[in-house]
Amino acid sequence: MTWYDLDFVFWYNLDFYKNRGDKKPLHYYWFQITKAYDWDEKKIEILPVLNTRGIKIALEEREETPVIEKAKNTYMESRYTKNSE
Repeated sequence: MTWYDLDFVFWYNLDFYKNRGDKKPLHYYWFQITKAYDWDEKKIEILPVLNTRGIKIALEEREETPVIEKAKNTYMESRYTKNSE
């Protein structure tokens, strides 16, 4: 994500499944990326594994509604991605 993309607030909802094909997620989390002016340069650090500069974002638990169901009840056109890895 580039800095000019940070003129918006992005919300991400994540469903974690144990196995492919499972009907019900094991865990439900969310996080948000806020507008650039809310970011503090002091939070930028070298991220482990990725070995690049970035900001750690903590996941927060959310209600047990799968993302596919949450997307049905939004007023905007919603898109979601199911990562199979």
